[in-house]
Amino acid sequence: MSCYSLIALSLTILYCVGSSEGISFGGIALPKVAPELFRSESSEVLGFADKLKVENEEMYALLLDLVSNDKAGWTHVVTTADGVTVQKRKMPTGSYVKEEDAAAGKKHAGVKSTGIIKAPIETVFDLFIDNDRVREYNEHIVKVRNVDVDIPKSLNPKSHWTKVTWSSSPKYGPFKARDFVSVVNYRKFNNGTCIILNRPAYLEGYEPQPSKYVRATVLLAANI
Repeated sequence: MSCYSLIALSLTILYCVGSSEGISFGGIALPKVAPELFRSESSEVLGFADKLKVENEEMYALLLDLVSNDKAGWTHVVTTADGVTVQKRKMPTGSYVKEEDAAAGKKHAGVKSTGIIKAPIETVFDLFIDNDRVREYNEHIVKVRNVDVDIPKSLNPKSHWTKVTWSSSPKYGPFKARDFVSVVNYRKFNNGTCIILNRPAYLEGYEPQPSKYVRATVLLAANI
């Protein structure tokens, strides 16, 4: 029996009211990915730092296509009374996802939710940065900690940085707790837009522990 459980893609788009820099509610204008940074070959000949940079840009390019393309194939599910719109579609996966995980992920729909939150964008972004505050917005995470990996300072400027985290969910009834190892990429843009991107991290020493957890894989998740 497999020790993996798949979670597909989720996108959350929040328009923050009260930000110091305004963002138009009419749509999202995200900066284009730099062509020289995006290559589909996340091959093993690349060093960790180069591979991290390439895969971050591939992940960002996928996000651009999903939120900037009017023909991206989203199907409306519901709009709630407080104005949150939920959509779904089958999702692409990046070359950084293992083949077996990508194949399993095709069985699931990705979900996008869009809404307005009455808080400054800086306050919301700071909430997502702080591991100690995860439970304030995600009741399905019990533990979270940063993984000690060597990420060069050149890849972590103030406006664009990356970390790797391990986290676990609670146990639900007869179902064993899930755990995740994820690359988390943070981006801040001059127009006030902030993005947090998540994708799977496959690291030596952090293989699944079937006695304690079922490994869950976030194929792609984003908060904008």
